[in-house]
Amino acid sequence: MSLVIAYAGSKEALICGDQRSITFAGRSEALEEELYSGRIAGDGELERRARELDTWIRVTDQGEKVWRRGGLLVGEVKDISPASQKRRRVYLTPGAFLMADIVDGQARVTGRGGSSAVVLGNQFTRSLANSMLQSCRGDVEKTLRAIMDQAGQKTASVSRGYAILSTSVRQPDPEGALVRALEEDCQESGWQICAVQ
Repeated sequence: MSLVIAYAGSKEALICGDQRSITFAGRSEALEEELYSGRIAGDGELERRARELDTWIRVTDQGEKVWRRGGLLVGEVKDISPASQKRRRVYLTPGAFLMADIVDGQARVTGRGGSSAVVLGNQFTRSLANSMLQSCRGDVEKTLRAIMDQAGQKTASVSRGYAILSTSVRQPDPEGALVRALEEDCQESGWQICAVQ
């Protein structure tokens, strides 16, 4: 699980995401629970706990979790196992966001709204990000960078490096543009879209 933060302001949209990808093999439930609850802070500690729990892991910090789609911004967190594929995506433009869950090739809109902040991640990173966002009184980009820096120091579930993107391109029909982007992604990826309202 990763950390992606999306902010749809009235005039500008920003999105940031870490670059960490962790692959688990073997019995990983205990390690994942410790990691995603924030009890494992550093990479060395993660490797040590993996050995103690007899779990094989591979950690890379080259994942692309945020990108541009035309004038829109997109972010994604995913959980892929041999048994299932789960993705949560957020589509963003100034003044609007749309969130979708894609589970085993079935896409469903799970949230939408106007100017707002959306945090995708595990319990620990969501809590950290939401508490820092609540105290944001000015420069949103600076706050997003501070959140990513703090998360990178406090949990091994996210990388210390991250990407941040912004756009001030306003859409004539923001919600319609976001729905069309989701529909295009579904068509390109072979996903079936369930009831977009």
